[in-house]
Order: sequence, then structure tokens, then C-alpha cells
Amino acid sequence: MSSKQEVKNRKELTCFCANVLKKLINMEKEECGRPSTMKQLVRVDVGVMKVDGKYHYFVNEITRAFEMYLFSKMVRDHGFLKIVGHAALRSIKELIEYSREK
Repeated sequence: MSSKQEVKNRKELTCFCANVLKKLINMEKEECGRPSTMKQLVRVDVGVMKVDGKYHYFVNEITRAFEMYLFSKMVRDHGFLKIVGHAALRSIKELIEYSREK
């Protein structure tokens, strides 16, 4: 596979993930009437299939920031936990502020 094709495939996959996440955030906001915690941090597990020379993508699983502690040992030394903690606190503050407005 050429490097141009690899760049095209990566862009296609990135756009797929961004579009799916945007739709999920909007759906949650509309259905629940509150800000989505997925705006802060979420892990998207995407499957990729190649059929007739074309790649097809599907979402296998969505994991919210509060459940990502499962991977904490893998990222402990990279400062990632501090970032996740701050994102979680921002989400909680947003939800508290939103509930006070109601």
C-alpha cells in the first residue's frame, strides 16, 4: 500500500470516529437533557473490515472516562492519569452546574 493510500485510509478512519462521536454526544444531550461526559474523554473501540478492496468501519464499544481506570497501569508514567482526572472533574462540575440551573 502506498503512503498516499495510507494517509487517505487514516483520514477516512479519523473522520468516521469523529462523526460517530459527534452523533453520540448530540443524541445523549437530546435524550438526557444534560451535557455529555463523552465531550471530555472517551475511548472508541473501532473494528475495521476490508471487503472487495474497500475498508468498512464499525464501533464495537464506547468506554467513558470514568471507566478508563482499567488502563491506568499502561499510562501511569506519562502523566495521562492527571489529564483524565482533570477531565473527569470538569465533567462533574458541568453536571453539577447544569443540575443547579434546573
